Amino acid sequence: MPTSFRERLSDRLLRTGVELGADRERLARSIRDAAHDQRAYQQAAGPLLLAEAVDTLLVWLSARLRPRSSLRQTFL
Repeated sequence: MPTSFRERLSDRLLRTGVELGADRERLARSIRDAAHDQRAYQQAAGPLLLAEAVDTLLVWLSARLRPRSSLRQTFL
């Protein structure tokens, strides 16, 4: 159970990043399946890449904020 502010923030960022990543993957799949031509999918590629960068940043930031002491407790 996270107790410090950093642990709670880290958990929240990780959860949000993973949820957004899953949503982005579902959206990309649905656009790819619904697009009758590649042009529609290519037009959505830019925003999807930006969304992927945001997902990745949130997960990375979560890892950086996580106190090292909590990682030791998690893996012991």
